[in-house]
Parts: sequence; structure tokens; C-alpha cells
Amino acid sequence: MSISPNQQQFPEHRSPVVRPALALALVVFFNFLARIVFSPLLLEIEHELNLTHAQTGTFFLLITLGYTSAILASGFLSARIEHRGVIILSVTAVGAATALIAASQSVIQVRTGLVLLGMSAGLYSPSGIASLTHAVSRRHWGKAIAIHDLGPNLAFIAAPALATLFIGGAGWRTLLLVVSVGCFITAAAFALFSRQGRFPGQAPHLGNIRPILAQRTFWVVALFFTIGVTSALGVFAVVPTYLVSERGMDPRVANTLVSVSRITVLPVLFLAGWLRDRLGEQILIGSVVAISGTLILGLGLMPTALLGPVVILQPTVLAAFFPAALAAISAIGPPETRNVAVSLMIPGCYVIGGGIFPAVMGILGDHGLFYVGFAAVGAAALASLAFIRFLTLAPAHEEPL
Repeated sequence: MSISPNQQQFPEHRSPVVRPALALALVVFFNFLARIVFSPLLLEIEHELNLTHAQTGTFFLLITLGYTSAILASGFLSARIEHRGVIILSVTAVGAATALIAASQSVIQVRTGLVLLGMSAGLYSPSGIASLTHAVSRRHWGKAIAIHDLGPNLAFIAAPALATLFIGGAGWRTLLLVVSVGCFITAAAFALFSRQGRFPGQAPHLGNIRPILAQRTFWVVALFFTIGVTSALGVFAVVPTYLVSERGMDPRVANTLVSVSRITVLPVLFLAGWLRDRLGEQILIGSVVAISGTLILGLGLMPTALLGPVVILQPTVLAAFFPAALAAISAIGPPETRNVAVSLMIPGCYVIGGGIFPAVMGILGDHGLFYVGFAAVGAAALASLAFIRFLTLAPAHEEPL
């Protein structure tokens, strides 16, 4: 049987799943932690800098704008310095940007640092996903991405826990410096001990963009990925402020509740990887969106006494979404253009879910209307299920021998 040049350059390896996934999970842990740690710190930053909910709500929009601009340009970098070089550059730059914010003395300096933080983090995703799916055969992508997703989910646990530890003590600036040092150590460890990503990416151009955008599946996956990002990053960004300012919870109780909600995510991740590899993306994504959408609707409309279980269950269920969604993105187009597919997919989804949604929620929060935003997102998630039948992907082929 003949093997095409693309198969020779991008073979579906039979590498073990755990090692490459864990190495990248450590990188993405600090990539996420540096961005989402601002969520439980918002009230402290508001108090110190004399800001409103609407003003701090734009923090996540600034991060997202930087993130999306860099993710679009990441292919040009990976074509020159390989995916490995981009991964190391990303986590190093995230550390530098976080240190800059910690040292900032004005709102303008903080906002500049947030844009740079987003740009630094945005370099990672196309190269990280391309490196992982290159190292592991497609039949095991679900399990590999589930292990990889330990990184962001542990960051979701660590952020409120660390905030609770540092608030009233060393302060939010010291916490950011700790995160910065962790980024630098991770970059050095990856450079010394990991061999992943030693191949170039493709820079976006009409020849590889047009076939991807021409697929209906691309736009269907984009719809559900936007819902997923909004349900994860967007909701997480504003839940602590919502629980404290609109539902009257003690800040430490709210942060502890959010942190506990992420601990229950961990066992679901591995179950999700197993389910994706057996049920496929369509069934798993549809089921998760239906349940998570219902819970977000409840987050806005349920009485305060019943919010605890909802806050815990919503991210737990949603943890099953991203292994299937990232596998679906990676299955769009041939292996050599995976980084391009990710670069085209993620920016718009993150602008809406991780940037515009928290900014709008900040405005609503200033008027005591956080609950309206949650109800709207829950309703939108349930309405999106009308398109689940169009989520069709080509079946995984047997690996070349």
C-alpha cells in the first residue's frame, strides 16, 4: 500500500497517550490560570482601583481580544519556529505579561498587560492541539484530550482556592507573581524534557482556509464551541461576583463553592474521553449542551438556597464537552492543516464566550440583572440543539501500518 507525502510527514503515531498529554496539560494549566485567576480577584481589584463591575468586566474582553489576534497569527510563527517553539514562547510570554500586571500602578497599565497576556496565551492552542493529535492516533484522541484538559480544569480549581488564600494576606499582586514564576519554570521544563511539536505548522492562506470554511460541519462545530466557551469561561468569569453582589454570599464561601465545583470535574473528564471514543462527538456534545444549558438557566432563575448544587453540577457536566469538541475541530480537514482549523475556529468563539459575554454581564450586574444574562445563555444553549443533527464528521480511518 502506498503512503502519501502527507501521511509520511504527519503519521498517526501509536505513541502512548499519557506522556504527551500530561506534558501539554502542565503548559495549558498555567496558560489558563494566568487568565482566569482574575475572576475571583475582581472585587479586590475593583476596591483597590475604584472600578465598577462594568469596568472590570471588560478585563476579560481585553484578554480575549489579545487572545484572538494572536491565535490568528500563530500559524505564521509555527511555520518558522515549529509548534514546539511556539508552545515554549507562549508560556514564557504569559509569565512575563502576568508579572507586568502585578507591577502595574494604573488602570491603563493593567489593561495593557491584559491585552499582552491574551496575545501570549493565544499562541498556544493551534500548536498545542496540533502537537497532541499528531502524537496520538485518532482512535485515542478522546482520552488524550481528556488528560490534556486536566490542565484548564485544575486551573479552574486552583484560581478560586489561591484567591481565597491570598485575599486578605499577601494580596492579589503577589498571587500574580507566583503564577508568573510557575510559567517560567514550566517553559524551562518543557524545553528541557519534552520533544513534542518538532514539526512546522502551516500559515493560513486561501488555499487551506477555503476548504475548511466551505464545510457545513465547521460552522456547526463553531456554534456549539461558542456555547461551550460561554458556558465555561464566560460563566466562570462572573459567577463569584454574581454570588457575592447579587445573591449576598460571603466572598470566601463563594470562592470555595466555585473551587469545589471544579473538583467534581476531574473524574468526569476521563469518563468523557472514554465516551467520546465510543459514542462519537454528536451524541456526547448534544447531551452535554442539553444538560448544561438547563443548569445555566437554573443558575439565573433558582432561589439562592438551591444555587449550591447548580453551581457544582454545571461545570461537572460541561467537562464532558471539550474532549469531544476539540476532537471534532481536529477532524475537520487533513492533519497538516489542523492548526489552521483551530486558528479559524477558536477566535470568534472566545470573543463571544470569553470576552463579550463577561462584558455584557458586567453592565447587567451594575443594574442587579446578572440573572438575566444566565437565563439568556441557558435558553440559547437549549435552542442550539436544533442544529445537532448537522454535526457530522468523517469516520476515523484505520492507522497506516
